[in-house]
Amino acid sequence: MKAALRPQIDWGRKVNEVEVDKMACACKQHKAAESDKSEQAVDRYVSFAGIDCEGNAQKLMDHLLALTEQPGVGNAFWDKFRQQYVDYLAGKGLKHDPLYLLHANVFYIRDLFEEQGDEQGLQALDELEELCF
Repeated sequence: MKAALRPQIDWGRKVNEVEVDKMACACKQHKAAESDKSEQAVDRYVSFAGIDCEGNAQKLMDHLLALTEQPGVGNAFWDKFRQQYVDYLAGKGLKHDPLYLLHANVFYIRDLFEEQGDEQGLQALDELEELCF
């Protein structure tokens, strides 16, 4: 590249505040995006105010565990599910709380409730999905 085609940069020049405000640099756009995300996160958190997601999850967990203990209902999957919950209670393992475990396995739980004709379980699951997932 010829020297004449290179842009001339004056490294000693100071940029005033007006010029900085006019810049549409990526860093300013990134800061604005991060600020928007923070506000959205706060709004999303506030939307759960007054909803007992943990309590509702615990009730559904108790219902689900009781169902899977019935003869002919449980299997290796539900044994593993139960063990993850027991590990959580003992403070071991990946520490999956009831809300997380239910959310991560919602399709299997729904299938189980449908197979067993458990309308109470389906209703509780629908409510938890709508309000807390």
